[in-house]
Amino acid sequence: MAEIAVALGIPVSHLRYEWGDRVVLEQITGMLEGDSRIRAVAMVHHETSVGRLNPVVEVGRLLAPRRIRFMVDVVSSLGAEEFDTVRARASVVIGSANKCLHSVAGLGFVLVKHDLWEDTEHVRPRSMYLDLRRYRAAAKESGQTPFTPPVSAIAALDEALSELEDQGGTSARRASYQALHQQIREGLKTLGFKLRFETPGNACSLTVASLPPGMTFDVFYAGMRDRGFLVYRGKGSDQPRHIPRRQHGSPGFGHGGRLPRSGGRGVGPRSARDPAPGQTTSSLNAAAGRCPRGGERPAPSSPHRQFSQVPARSGRPDDS
Repeated sequence: MAEIAVALGIPVSHLRYEWGDRVVLEQITGMLEGDSRIRAVAMVHHETSVGRLNPVVEVGRLLAPRRIRFMVDVVSSLGAEEFDTVRARASVVIGSANKCLHSVAGLGFVLVKHDLWEDTEHVRPRSMYLDLRRYRAAAKESGQTPFTPPVSAIAALDEALSELEDQGGTSARRASYQALHQQIREGLKTLGFKLRFETPGNACSLTVASLPPGMTFDVFYAGMRDRGFLVYRGKGSDQPRHIPRRQHGSPGFGHGGRLPRSGGRGVGPRSARDPAPGQTTSSLNAAAGRCPRGGERPAPSSPHRQFSQVPARSGRPDDS
């Protein structure tokens, strides 16, 4: 986020942390009190490098009395992790169709509070294609988008949201992720992998583990790929030793149980019982859009499905 702001010429104060360190609310308060020029704060809800959920509700509570806008990136959390726009007091929420929503990459969306449109009327757009005011005006005038939309990605998202509803909503998906998350963690520990960044409040959609002693990433990668799984290096100073394992998509418990077993024999020859490459759609790095489904689902009753990220509340804010 800081790099994007710098590239766009936006003055930014960057509160930095080491990999895996938690956000300290007192440091945010100190930064706000020490710089009266700060008008907005941006934060990622799920930091996928370490699998940490940042305290967006607590940060929003700090910002609201100061009338500082809060922008939250929920790209990697929406659909599985609990997030409440109202409780976070967010002015802007940025999401994506893939990741935990199980749709394909290529489509993003932004939720903006009504009063923010008025407050930013004087701001000159820094992009033509990504000018949200242009999209808002086109929607009001013609119900269309100002540019050719990614129709296939929109259709895929509509189907993914229908599937999410059919599966019981975000609470049911979160429970499924949590169960699979626990299964993978136990399997990894049994095989000698050391779990990293283990603190309360971690995401249920990602696990970070260190390779066992004597195993290199290249050998591990080749063995896992040979068995139909994709992995990638972690980030940070010790990235060659870290493997982030995501539970995105719909692999199911059969695949989740096979994943740790594959990791344990990833450096050896293929077993006769191992599936051939391509026989599984599970992917450790969450290849977008791979959502295997068992059986057919009835056609949606409406092309305009809606869903709530949190349990239904009595009423909703009229300015968001």
